[in-house]
Amino acid sequence: MYHHTQAHSEQFVTAFESNATQPKTRGVVKKILSAEGFGFIETENSGEIFFHKSQSPQFSRLKVGEHVTLDKVMTKKGQAANNIRISKPEFCSTMLEGLLFTKNSHPKRGKIIAKQTVTSGWFASPQSGRDKLKSIATEFGCNAILSLECKREVFPKAYNYYGTYHNFTAEIAIVVEDQIVPSNKEKSVWTKYEAELAIDNAKEKFDRYASVQAEKSTQNPNNNLMIGIISVLPVVLVIIGMMSQF
Repeated sequence: MYHHTQAHSEQFVTAFESNATQPKTRGVVKKILSAEGFGFIETENSGEIFFHKSQSPQFSRLKVGEHVTLDKVMTKKGQAANNIRISKPEFCSTMLEGLLFTKNSHPKRGKIIAKQTVTSGWFASPQSGRDKLKSIATEFGCNAILSLECKREVFPKAYNYYGTYHNFTAEIAIVVEDQIVPSNKEKSVWTKYEAELAIDNAKEKFDRYASVQAEKSTQNPNNNLMIGIISVLPVVLVIIGMMSQF
């Protein structure tokens, strides 16, 4: 780490005249001492290095966290930054973390890249129906459940008792958002690789599920009446009994 005085800064300014630069690299401003006219930038594979305001025409506009491009040079005091320019950060699409659960058809942030309508089947407990949707979404690589709706029906149970059952319909979806890629080159490559792999895996699972659903939709409509009906045993028996009368 540098320990700078005014004399050090003056020596630094002249040091660039006789030093060849390395290839252009990226970094993020970590610290700025405006009055002293220098600061530090975290660079790819080199940690934090010193820079002087004379090497940045945009010094007055620099802020902590700003993404920049620069040339790394070797001086008598060590490695430093030259020709510093503000740059637009690089973005990559990443899947939103967690599982979004909402009645809205669109997430508040991010964009939908795939979605599929699903049903939970009939459950006496509303929470069991919601949990079933979560299970379906997770199994097929989705991170959002959108357009949630609940249908309620009263079914006969045993001994002249009736119960209210719930069937949830929703769209399971893959939602992504653009995030800034880390400035560190190794982290940058790994972050983009991880993000792309997660999305590809989710899409592959999702496409398989969508294909199965499309195939089911071409089957006999009478058979489809039973698809997705998941309930406790008494309700299943009642439904089967009702259908056997036709």
